[in-house]
Amino acid sequence: MKKNNLSVMLISPFIAAAFPYFASEMCNTPNQGVFSLDVLLLLFLFALPRKSIVWNSVWILVLFAVSFYYENTFQVSCGLIHFDQWSDFYTFGLWLVFLLIINFIPERKKINIAAFALFSSILILMDWSHLFFVSFNMTLVELFNISKFFIWGLLLFILVPVLQTVLTTVMARSCFVKSNNNEYRIFCIAVLLVVLLFNWLFSSAFMGRVQFLNFGTKAYFSIFDNEKYISEQHFLQENIKEAYPVCTDTTFKNPMKNYDKIVVVLAESWGVSKNIQLDSALFSIFSENNVNFKGLLERKAAYTQAAEWEDFGMPNGDKNSMTVPERYQAAGYQTWYVHGYDSAFFERDQSYPKLGFDTLLFRGDFIRKGLASCKYGYPGICDSSMSDWLSSLLSRPNKMFVYWTTLDAHYPYDLQNFEVRSPLCDKFNLSKCECVFYTHQEMSLKAVSNLAKKFPDVKFVVHGDHRPMATIGTKDLSANFYYGWVSAIDLN
Repeated sequence: MKKNNLSVMLISPFIAAAFPYFASEMCNTPNQGVFSLDVLLLLFLFALPRKSIVWNSVWILVLFAVSFYYENTFQVSCGLIHFDQWSDFYTFGLWLVFLLIINFIPERKKINIAAFALFSSILILMDWSHLFFVSFNMTLVELFNISKFFIWGLLLFILVPVLQTVLTTVMARSCFVKSNNNEYRIFCIAVLLVVLLFNWLFSSAFMGRVQFLNFGTKAYFSIFDNEKYISEQHFLQENIKEAYPVCTDTTFKNPMKNYDKIVVVLAESWGVSKNIQLDSALFSIFSENNVNFKGLLERKAAYTQAAEWEDFGMPNGDKNSMTVPERYQAAGYQTWYVHGYDSAFFERDQSYPKLGFDTLLFRGDFIRKGLASCKYGYPGICDSSMSDWLSSLLSRPNKMFVYWTTLDAHYPYDLQNFEVRSPLCDKFNLSKCECVFYTHQEMSLKAVSNLAKKFPDVKFVVHGDHRPMATIGTKDLSANFYYGWVSAIDLN
């Protein structure tokens, strides 16, 4: 067997898994392998003899069971895979469909390469879909809706999977030989078994903490089992569980008779640090406030709009009953949504009026009102300016429900042009990126604290939307926060 056959059979699965792997590293998302078992299985299917459906089905069943056994992230029992979840059936069904289709594809190299490219693109999209679901609880459709606001985002959304498919196919093209080549078939089987054996040894050596194989189809279908994707990034350490309670009170979601004014503040990127001293430092900003609760809130979502949807009482953006703003509206409150960024982002200007908000104000509106702009991450209205404007709003006699999404602490963080430094930077020897984040977060929370002290009769519910987002330059910052947890405080 030629050496290049071995190289292409190994390189192609590496390429297929490389892009999502590096994305998972950047997003600090665990359990993303570096070698695509899906692409390796696909290459094996194309190596099987055609017109032998029964025999090939036996092969795929046996190899599928063996693959599950050695794929270290899923449960096995006594060495046999047990189908205790629908995702197992879905996965096996998909591969069986692939097998049946491939069985009737003409044995021509160009046609086989084209079919391989089509199937591998499906596998790649499933892999990306799973990755963004576990990272941000976001579907590809939702990701597209966000990426289309930026030219570079749209290009990445389209070009990365295309480039990934092209490279995977180019590296695999020499694998497509006539199916009656028994030597090549035996070689494919040997490579597959060796890879599975290596994965078992690799998993044993690292006690399952590091994953080699990436079984994207199984991972994708696990989404439909409604599994809770949690990891070591999600589990809270004992010291923070002892220091802060978990918030289970959602009373603000219904009109509160004792308050004529309620302000819900969604604090951008106010997550829960693994350094409890940093958590305590931010909570200490409210030491002079009337604090009813301070602790932790578990988030199902991991991006801002989804956190807003949770607060509005419509998880996943599905409006199946009265939203929180509609409840206040029905109770005679004026309902306001205010945010210092552009109205078109997330298409809030189109969808939020339908959710029960009487008035929506965004960057353009506040610029016309003369509020100061800042460019910390996204260019928008400074949270301090927003706080001053809210002070004038809350001085009005009307009953009102106000939802304010802050902006100062939003990534990306300008590491070159920042003049103000939080005392936390030197006290905790923070990196430049951490220093910028905590400086901006501290500024936002101080603005909220001062506002709450000025209006002691107004209920303030303040909580984060997600941990700081990870980018190429901020991965370490994100990794220092728990996934799925945010800070929360109730004032007045």
